[in-house]
Amino acid sequence: MKKIAAKGQLRHYFHGSYAAAIALVFENDRDAAKCLSFLGDGWKLLKEPCALGWYGAGDQLKVCEQTLGKFGADINKIASLKHSIDFGEPFEVSFEVVPEEQGRLF
Repeated sequence: MKKIAAKGQLRHYFHGSYAAAIALVFENDRDAAKCLSFLGDGWKLLKEPCALGWYGAGDQLKVCEQTLGKFGADINKIASLKHSIDFGEPFEVSFEVVPEEQGRLF
């Protein structure tokens, strides 16, 4: 298995109803596309190079945090207000994928 890592950060939106956006930044577009299927509903490829994004609130955010936790994120950092009211703390995730070379063997 090959590990693909990404750095993530949440942005809080307090204007009107609360919402949050999360971006995961990968080393390249191909890695971002490979990992999209692991994350579930609400995630999409962003126009920014090498990034996936999510937008939501409430219970959706809790589910998203739990999902990111399965891939190594510290869920206490994701929506933390420790350093900023605008951004959560940076976090990292990693995904195990079958290398392309190995996938061709089957």
